[in-house]
Amino acid sequence: MLTKKLSESEQKLATLAATSPSSFLTCEKHTSKYEEPKSILTHLKKNIRTDFPALKKQTCHIRAVDSSLENFLSPAFYLTPPIDEPAANVIYINHAAKYRHQNLHATLAHEGYPGHLFQNCYFREKNKHPLRYVLNFPAYTEGYATYAEIYSYQFLDATKEEIDILQNNAISTHCLYALCDIGIHAKHWNQKKLSDFLANHGIVTADNAKAIYETIIDSPGSYLPYTIGYLEICRIRDTFQKAAGKYYSPLLFHTFLLDTGPTSFPVLERQINGWLKEKT
Repeated sequence: MLTKKLSESEQKLATLAATSPSSFLTCEKHTSKYEEPKSILTHLKKNIRTDFPALKKQTCHIRAVDSSLENFLSPAFYLTPPIDEPAANVIYINHAAKYRHQNLHATLAHEGYPGHLFQNCYFREKNKHPLRYVLNFPAYTEGYATYAEIYSYQFLDATKEEIDILQNNAISTHCLYALCDIGIHAKHWNQKKLSDFLANHGIVTADNAKAIYETIIDSPGSYLPYTIGYLEICRIRDTFQKAAGKYYSPLLFHTFLLDTGPTSFPVLERQINGWLKEKT
């Protein structure tokens, strides 16, 4: 699954490099149009309305990671509010030097709208059985947030070619890191083996290979929920589209995905026909 998707995305990028090379030089400018986090969240909230279900008005506080923790935390993260304080939505942004050039648009789509914050708040509104709010399905939640992040590139004022580049670059990066995760922790790759693998995919500098090795070896299995979860959601979307037929729309699929909420993918897939029968 990972190898196939990585190959597909790399092939698409190679085709785009041949047919629209200038788009590689211009695509990044669109992700920095809104520099302030609040402006980016406002832009995202406005643009998801067509393809995602309605959500009641939410408050969200943007905070900076304390400097003492910058070297130990991820580029950004959403803190799930306590059960007894559901309005306490907080997104932390890490301003460490190594994250200085992070794509804030993608980051806030992942952590905010239509990612973690949106999914968590929407599911709370459904008033499901209390047990549903205790169980944890990281492949669903992180896979969904990764899906939301990649989907959000459509909301940029960019050409189709530029959007394709941004999306396929993100997909190939996720697949590459997931394969490295498996290689290091399941196949016992050393740094030399990892470097050889990365070199076959265009990452040839020793410093980059070392940085990736040290990042992945420090957190076994952490990349898989994001990537496998994303690919499973895409697979279920295709199954849902076939089942929905003429009724299919991105809004319908996203409503199904969010209505059902965090669960295992076999359970999620089994809900498709019953949900469609009720809703259409």
